Amino acid sequence: MSKQQRKVYHVEFKGIGKHYYFGSVAAIYDRFSEQEIGIALINLYYDHDFELSPYQNDRVIIRFGYLIAKEGGRGQSLKK
Repeated sequence: MSKQQRKVYHVEFKGIGKHYYFGSVAAIYDRFSEQEIGIALINLYYDHDFELSPYQNDRVIIRFGYLIAKEGGRGQSLKK
């Protein structure tokens, strides 16, 4: 079976060691405010390329990567 890739954004709050994982940049702002992150959503979208490097400021480090998962086989018999 082939594998699926899903985008993942890892948010680490500096100094307190809290880690969170999101499926999109917008989802980060559903959980945290611009003040907590330290940058507006629109600025993060247009001013930073996650493919090149993580975003960081004095509050957070936001990393981008891929979650590699096995292709789903639910409902398929294991017997052949």
